Amino acid sequence: MNWLYVAGIIFFLLGLMISIALHELGHLVPAKLFGVKVTQYMVGFGSTAWSRRKGETEYGIKWIPFGGYGASPMNANTDFRRQASDYLPSPRRRSG
Repeated sequence: MNWLYVAGIIFFLLGLMISIALHELGHLVPAKLFGVKVTQYMVGFGSTAWSRRKGETEYGIKWIPFGGYGASPMNANTDFRRQASDYLPSPRRRSG
């Protein structure tokens, strides 16, 4: 395998991880500014490759570099599931 091919794959994955990290930073910064407790800020999925805790937040990198997340206790306690009827106008009765 050519070393340029391997270097290209590594460069692509690093660029992808940087892009994901910047995107997730766009969620982390406003959450911190508005006082939302953020317990984890991770780039990647799967098991943790590296992490450090600073204050209440654990920052880290996971082994599969195709995503990321910021965990908050608020996320776990919020139920966003709705029924279709929640979005429909209520039926009106005809008088007369």
